[in-house]
Amino acid sequence: MISFLKRLFPARRAVPAVIPGVESPDFQVLPGESPRDCVLYDDGWVRVTPGWVQIGDEKKIAVSHIRELRQGLIRDDPWARLVHNLVFYFFFWGAIFCGLVEKWVFFAVCLVGLALVVWCRRRWPYYVSIHASGLWGEYLSFSDPKLMEACGRAIKEAIQVAE
Repeated sequence: MISFLKRLFPARRAVPAVIPGVESPDFQVLPGESPRDCVLYDDGWVRVTPGWVQIGDEKKIAVSHIRELRQGLIRDDPWARLVHNLVFYFFFWGAIFCGLVEKWVFFAVCLVGLALVVWCRRRWPYYVSIHASGLWGEYLSFSDPKLMEACGRAIKEAIQVAE
């Protein structure tokens, strides 16, 4: 079977191409002089360049696709406040109901969820919301207003460079 596949798909020797800016066959790109190569913001989780906004290791958003950018306090954003209040009241009324029917394990889970909701709101009160061409957007939470301001400013600058 393997010999049949080898005859059907003969192996071809690849010739390494000479690509400008590539140092070795590992395709490590050398730092360029292009303004699209510079990093405007990088905090380890969010990286902003004039072409991309990278969130974590897997999520990339093209700057040319960003159609809306909002930033500020979570309590000032109506959608964030709505989601926060729904989760808060879910755990609050769940704890009351589970306490009344004496389901103590679920009561404890609801109390832990309630504490986490309150803790998250106090820990990360600032946000940057990025809406691209799709229906959903990315919502980044920050604990420091300076980091939130720097990230928002870098994304705005990247949008201006892309236009």
